[in-house]
Amino acid sequence: MRHLETKHPTYKQRNISFFQPLSNSPNLNSCLISTNKANEAAIEASYRITYHTDKGGKNHTIAENLVFPCIKDAVECMFGADHVQKTKNIPLSNTTVFRRIKDISIDIEATINERIKKSLFFSIQVDESTGVSDLSILLVARYLNVNELEENLLLCYSLTKRCTGEEIFNVIQGYFSENEIDWTKCCGVCTDG
Repeated sequence: MRHLETKHPTYKQRNISFFQPLSNSPNLNSCLISTNKANEAAIEASYRITYHTDKGGKNHTIAENLVFPCIKDAVECMFGADHVQKTKNIPLSNTTVFRRIKDISIDIEATINERIKKSLFFSIQVDESTGVSDLSILLVARYLNVNELEENLLLCYSLTKRCTGEEIFNVIQGYFSENEIDWTKCCGVCTDG
């Protein structure tokens, strides 16, 4: 209604039956489909750029301040100034990149958890070390995928209490319970001592 009143005020008094045939217009439908595909492509590009930004360990603002201007320059050089407008739809702000990284990490964790649940058995490697912030870090990795052995980081938690074997087990047990991972499929636990 706001769009109608601000952009097409001459039509705001029209009955709804006037607009119904317009909604089936081939021009309108092709425009909506084309816009939707462009938005999907821009969002996919945003996720891909975010993935590489995070994988490189760079600050989130690098996507907006360095990568995006490079993309615009490259597109202008390669395809002309008329194609640069399409790149402006790629969301790469600091907060967007932060949200995308969170989305990607949640998806990766869910994928790994599903693979562990589907596998006949898995093993874990537990390592506790002290980082630069003097917090003890718990690392748990390694599982068997359906047909081949895969090794991935499953969790990385800060241990705020004492780092006894019992405390480490309780953290892993809490994670396994929360994610419904069955201990009976665990065929091996490797520690550094």
